[in-house]
Amino acid sequence: MPAPRDKTIIIHSKVSYGYVGSSTTALVLQIGRQDAIIVPTVLYSNRLGLPTVGGGPTPTPLFASILEGILQLDILDEVSSVITGFIGSTEQVNIAADFVGKIKERYPSITYLCDPVMGDVGGLYVPRMYRKWWSTAWCPGRRPHAELL
Repeated sequence: MPAPRDKTIIIHSKVSYGYVGSSTTALVLQIGRQDAIIVPTVLYSNRLGLPTVGGGPTPTPLFASILEGILQLDILDEVSSVITGFIGSTEQVNIAADFVGKIKERYPSITYLCDPVMGDVGGLYVPRMYRKWWSTAWCPGRRPHAELL
């Protein structure tokens, strides 16, 4: 009997105060009986856009190591989807794109959802250059398109 596809990998921000990023995404999925495998892109005191914020991006070697460790767990046959959200650095964009590419290569039925969180009505939280890095990392011919963007 095949393993149930009841896990979602969430590559997103983690905040201590507030309801954004992986905190919100994981909660909704868990209510729907989906296991959440969370990979933090940043560790912040609160969401960006407030007057102050503490913390910063997950160090690149640690971020890459967490994703590699997930691949080595040999659990992808239990994963139904991968979600990317707020990314903390340009290096993370490419690492996440490579990770999703490896997953889609081995398991094309896994759904990929891309939510490139970059700001809100108050403006961008990230440098304007992020838009270019996102489009380069996910462009046709280099990486699979997201099923949902």
